[in-house]
Amino acid sequence: MLYGAEFVTNDVGSTRQRVDQENGEFEVINSRYPDGSSWNTGSVYVGAMRDPSERFTLSGGARFNWSALKCAFDTSLFPYPVTATSLNNNALTGNLGLAYRPGTAWKFSLDLSTGFRSPNIDDIGKVFDSEPGAVIVPNPELGPEYAYTAEIGIEKVLGIACGCVRTGTTSCWTTQWSGVPTNSMGRTASCTMVS
Repeated sequence: MLYGAEFVTNDVGSTRQRVDQENGEFEVINSRYPDGSSWNTGSVYVGAMRDPSERFTLSGGARFNWSALKCAFDTSLFPYPVTATSLNNNALTGNLGLAYRPGTAWKFSLDLSTGFRSPNIDDIGKVFDSEPGAVIVPNPELGPEYAYTAEIGIEKVLGIACGCVRTGTTSCWTTQWSGVPTNSMGRTASCTMVS
């Protein structure tokens, strides 16, 4: 069994100046990130793997995730649509897995999992020039993203005597929901890996 906890805290300091190369004068310009912002995350998790027989392996885990941030936007240099924002998100994620070995040469596996990602200071508060004449501004209405994944795999051992050559393929399907209010549609992706 695996278990643990983590806590991460970040305090953001961000300032910018423009220097005139001819006369050396400094001009304060809008910072890239909201100065004085904070971003904190924490989680507790547990996981286990068990072989109920020599042919089957079961695995599973769960993780409680928490994320919070606070930003204050300086409107004296740039007319932001808001002066401050804060987020406080949490989610329970997990995974379940099953592996079946009908003999020494083959292995079949199935894994189901969920994922969670909460916006950070970069996502919610960064200001930057994406191209000449365009500026990306913060979106204080961002929310978390969730993903659900299913994965199946087949593995074959070649040279059974030594078990030294393995080949396999894994296919996965993921669907993701974005926390952007204007685009609540899910995105789906699939992948196949062959080794």
